[in-house]
Amino acid sequence: MLQTQIEEIGVGKAVVRSPDYRVGFQVAWERLFVAVGHLIMAEGALQDRLDCAYVRCIAPLLKAQLPPDVEAELRQVIQVMAQTDTHTNERAVRVSIAGLPDAQAKEAARRILSLFNFVARSYPINR
Repeated sequence: MLQTQIEEIGVGKAVVRSPDYRVGFQVAWERLFVAVGHLIMAEGALQDRLDCAYVRCIAPLLKAQLPPDVEAELRQVIQVMAQTDTHTNERAVRVSIAGLPDAQAKEAARRILSLFNFVARSYPINR
């Protein structure tokens, strides 16, 4: 998981720095932008569009260094799509997405849009 960076200063002194989430925010913004665009513009059933958004955009974000609140919401989105915990393998999540009832698929899409909105509003201004 996330580890705080430590920088040595002098002999025996260390300063603990907060993690820098700018790159994680940038990656999250880009991936979620593409995911939302695909959910809106692509043709096909919502479950098919969710699957594509998951494979291309959502799953790769699990490897990004994200702030804890963004990571928690991302895991909740995956949990809705997987209908189980987020430690399920990618294939199982994709099978689950294909069988999502329409109401749950809409909820997953709504959560992806909400997460994109959150990341867009939280992204540091001094890019």
